Amino acid sequence: MRSHYIQCTRRIAICTWIAAVVPAFTIGVAVAQPPSVPQFKVASVKKGGDTFSTRPIITKGRIRWVTQLAYLIGYAYSIDFSSVSGRQLGTVYDIEATFEPDATDDQIRAMLRSLLSDRFNMKAHPIGREADGYAMTLGRGGLKAKKSSEPVEDQSASASGANSRLSQSYVAATVPEPGIIVVSGRSASLAELAATLQRVVRRPVWDQTGVLGKYDFDLRFAHEATADTDSATPPLVTALRESVGLVLTRQKGRVETLVVDAIGEPVEN
Repeated sequence: MRSHYIQCTRRIAICTWIAAVVPAFTIGVAVAQPPSVPQFKVASVKKGGDTFSTRPIITKGRIRWVTQLAYLIGYAYSIDFSSVSGRQLGTVYDIEATFEPDATDDQIRAMLRSLLSDRFNMKAHPIGREADGYAMTLGRGGLKAKKSSEPVEDQSASASGANSRLSQSYVAATVPEPGIIVVSGRSASLAELAATLQRVVRRPVWDQTGVLGKYDFDLRFAHEATADTDSATPPLVTALRESVGLVLTRQKGRVETLVVDAIGEPVEN
């Protein structure tokens, strides 16, 4: 399993890169982990600084991540960081841990949940609510995104001096000029695209396409709040339909969030 590295700072309001988030959402009420849950072999947790990343660097048998608690918790529970609420979630920690080289993505996330429970003494509970959002479905002409055939090289590995590796997938959202947003995906699922669009529109986006697999796609659209009415750049709904073959329709649906009731300073390594 590989992951794309993203740099952010507390001084930046919107990260240039937006990581995709796994849409499946299942949270147990009890955060404490049973003995059978996977554990890291060795885990180091230290206070970090101002610079952090929104996705971990994962290599064979090792994870390294300098990030805010909100991103750490969101990744551990397979939800978007914006769906995590509580105090002190902006605190940055430097985490490095080892595990069996053949560990799956689900097992690594379970190890992080164990870390949060055992080292941070985290207590949390899920809450569901109804919200206004968008259903993302296939358009009449079918999907226009190109099926991915090649894995994507993680450029951050070379930039940091680490061994080059292949990224499983990524979705990036950039703002090349005021009022314009570009969303690009490489070897990414439509569920990951929906998760990224959710951050852009700041409303839930539910993937109802039923399409699996990995795709490459690009779309350029005008940000509604700042768009020039005379601009030739289309709005998101039009760009998504014309470039990717997907339709956004307003809809109400259930949104799951995780409320962190208590989280403390991590115990010593």
